[in-house]
Amino acid sequence: MRVISLFALVAFGILNPHTYAYNWPCQPFDQQHWINGTFCECRSGSSGDIDHFHDAVDIHLPQGQAVYSVISGTVTSIGNADQYGINSWIRIGRHAYVHVIPNPSLHVGSAVTAYETIIGWTNEWNHIHFKDGYPGSEINPIRISGGLEPLIDPYKPTVNDIRFFLNGTQTPFQNNRVFGLVDIVSRAWDHTDDGPLGGNNGIYKIGYEILDSLGNTVAGPVFPFIFDEIPGSDAYIRNVYASGSNTGTYYYTVTNQLTTDSYLNVTYWEPGSYTARVMTWDHYLNGDTLEQVFEVMESDTTPPAPPTLLSILPEGTGFRLRWLPNNEADLAGYRLYYSYDLENWYSNYNEAMLTADVSELVVPVFSTATAFFKLTAVDKAPLPNESDFSDTYVIRLNQYQYPFLLLIDAYSQPGRAVEMPYLATIGKLLDQYIYPPCFGTVNDTLFELDTTFAINHFGVETDLILHSGDNDSGFSPRLIRKIIRRLSTFNTNTWVIGTKTIMALRKTPAGRELLTAVGIDLGQMIAIPDSVFGVNVPLLDFATNRIRAVASLDSLNTIAIPPEERTFPNLLSTHNDILGITGMGKGYFVYTATPLELFSENNRTRLFNATIDFILTIIDAVDPATLLPEKFTLNFYPNPFNGQGHIVLSGPLGKVQLSLVNILGQIIWTRDYEITGPRCDILLPSTVANTMSSGIYFVLLTTPNGTNFTRTAKILYLK
Repeated sequence: MRVISLFALVAFGILNPHTYAYNWPCQPFDQQHWINGTFCECRSGSSGDIDHFHDAVDIHLPQGQAVYSVISGTVTSIGNADQYGINSWIRIGRHAYVHVIPNPSLHVGSAVTAYETIIGWTNEWNHIHFKDGYPGSEINPIRISGGLEPLIDPYKPTVNDIRFFLNGTQTPFQNNRVFGLVDIVSRAWDHTDDGPLGGNNGIYKIGYEILDSLGNTVAGPVFPFIFDEIPGSDAYIRNVYASGSNTGTYYYTVTNQLTTDSYLNVTYWEPGSYTARVMTWDHYLNGDTLEQVFEVMESDTTPPAPPTLLSILPEGTGFRLRWLPNNEADLAGYRLYYSYDLENWYSNYNEAMLTADVSELVVPVFSTATAFFKLTAVDKAPLPNESDFSDTYVIRLNQYQYPFLLLIDAYSQPGRAVEMPYLATIGKLLDQYIYPPCFGTVNDTLFELDTTFAINHFGVETDLILHSGDNDSGFSPRLIRKIIRRLSTFNTNTWVIGTKTIMALRKTPAGRELLTAVGIDLGQMIAIPDSVFGVNVPLLDFATNRIRAVASLDSLNTIAIPPEERTFPNLLSTHNDILGITGMGKGYFVYTATPLELFSENNRTRLFNATIDFILTIIDAVDPATLLPEKFTLNFYPNPFNGQGHIVLSGPLGKVQLSLVNILGQIIWTRDYEITGPRCDILLPSTVANTMSSGIYFVLLTTPNGTNFTRTAKILYLK
């Protein structure tokens, strides 16, 4: 009589592969062994933690133990260790045994007898990866009817949690409040046995149901994942397993389908309370259920207003950061971001720590490196809305907090484009300065809100940098009065930067008083010039024709300066527009109408370093004559020209000679001139220009004895 193997019966269709049973492929055959991994668990791989479905069960068996076939038949394929390493295998019919070193006496076509022929030995992975079925069509070796026997499983699976996410994202809904398209994600696992890994295996069946507040079912029950057969593609694995899953951790997106993304659509549900119920079972009807109450709400996509920072100042070995509290009714709190380079940002404080009722943060110990800070506000919406950023404030600590430089934000328009970061730019330049001082940042409104705040409260005479950006809405009167007092009382210095500063100062009595004190008034608004050059300290040697066109800044101030020996222009455009002044009292007042962002990086650094050198190193008041340059400068504008031209010169007091020379070296105009102030503007007579032919000319400035040319300007006349 001929014996037909189980493999043959299945192959001939006589026996259903889902129902036929077999013993274990290791001794003792008729006793249950530990299960290290179950069918269709999440497995990591080349594409990350969520890579493929586990296509077998892992049967625990120490290295070097014998492995047997569960059916009689012939060897159909072998993968030796020298070729496949740890994943070596041997297959008999529809069953494969992986992580097994094949018996070298067996070959493809060799006959084996169930539970008699040793087909191999376990390698160092200490288990048999036991597959029931051919590649791509494997079935679960643990099943209610058939499969591995005996198998007794008295343990129930566990549903650990239920969470809610915006569909197709890793964005969680907060406080179990949802709207729109919702993913329900639940962590679950099965306890199959008491082996070393049997308490954390993937589940067999999982689904969900939604109940209303009265306990009525409004969705489901739905069971999208029942793992009897291997899914048709590993591409489906992210429909099953959510972010955070890996080999040994299982987060199931129970609102998905195996082959497609899906969701729970609550868009048109009545707002109110509901209950999500997640249910899971193993093959033996051991189950677990977990319920989570959630609330359906209307969509909220309106963020809070960006916060307004008040100050970040040294305090001991750390700092104190203050801000104005937001007033939104649904405000959750704030998120603080910091950076050391304005490129890489980090956050150690969020709304859980900086709650809605908090408006300051004290950090007792902090780095002595320059650091940048910005703040956002966050609401309590189901998907929290985060505001735009505040202005960026900057601080640098040192052991002695001296010298101390105070940066004052008179711009304070949070949420504006980052192309003009103003104070952040100053902080970055200070960080690159050869001797970075200790500095902090305050909002100019702080002087009105905190009447006890004093500029010199650090115990040293503090120099100031006040930046108003393109803001013309005015400044804190209390701050302006402090600056006026400082000019006449202290050996401290102030640098003011802003395109509309003079306009802003004219709006208040205190501002007009400051303008009078430094001897300046408003002329007219002009477009951003093509080039600028310095004509006095601290910008005597500065010049550039590289000005950036920035859409958010469309004008600069022209300043009218009365003949006042203690106030001098320091920066001009080629059209004779005065774009900056240097004034002196007991301390110095420097104003530049050109934000640093208008210049290339190199020119920005040059202008900044020259001014900060002046601000930080001028201690004692000096005679106005010391403001005069020690060497000559010579400029001509416009260039090219075809009408009247201006010669602008500066230098030590005294007589010089000016000459206009053509390309042949012939002098066509000359004049003696006496320098009596820091800047001289001389008009080239139109009678001279009318006699000139188109071409190149040179303006020569010679010293009083006439022996040496000290400066030359090349010009082009176009008739």
